[in-house]
Amino acid sequence: MTIRSVRRTTAAIVVALSLGLAALAAGATAAVPPPPPNAGYLSTEWPLLTSLTGDKAQRGEFTAEYDAFERTLTWSIAYIGTTGPATAVRLRMHTSAGLLSLSLCRGPCKSKTAQGKKGPYFILGGTIRHPTRDLVIAATKAHTSDLILATAEYPRGEMRAAFPPYTPPAESTGPRCC
Repeated sequence: MTIRSVRRTTAAIVVALSLGLAALAAGATAAVPPPPPNAGYLSTEWPLLTSLTGDKAQRGEFTAEYDAFERTLTWSIAYIGTTGPATAVRLRMHTSAGLLSLSLCRGPCKSKTAQGKKGPYFILGGTIRHPTRDLVIAATKAHTSDLILATAEYPRGEMRAAFPPYTPPAESTGPRCC
């Protein structure tokens, strides 16, 4: 190898390294692109929690949102007319192995009292990081499931909301298109 070819090779390496470093520096200072418009959220409402004890004054609503990118399930429940604050909030769904019951509260539930136009009511909520697949499916009503709110006086449940399964439309008996 001649001195001239060594110098050319060295010069080519120096130029390539300087261009690479310049590209890295430009990339580090560039703004991060915005997230896509649909950032992977599943959101649902269960607006009609009804009494299991027959009290027509009891009512409530449950909302849940799952963020697929952050892998968090955020839920809240607002209710009125129960015998006391919630001690447990459970989502149940029927599986081929039987009934699966999933608790939303870790430890005892801690409801807060809020004041509305028609008087005081209870609110309760939380965030679950990295929830199980079954919990996401039950909370977002992707499967036959129900929500049970239990109190100290009614540990098996004082309020309930049920969601029937999704039934796909009937298949066409006509000729197949496309």
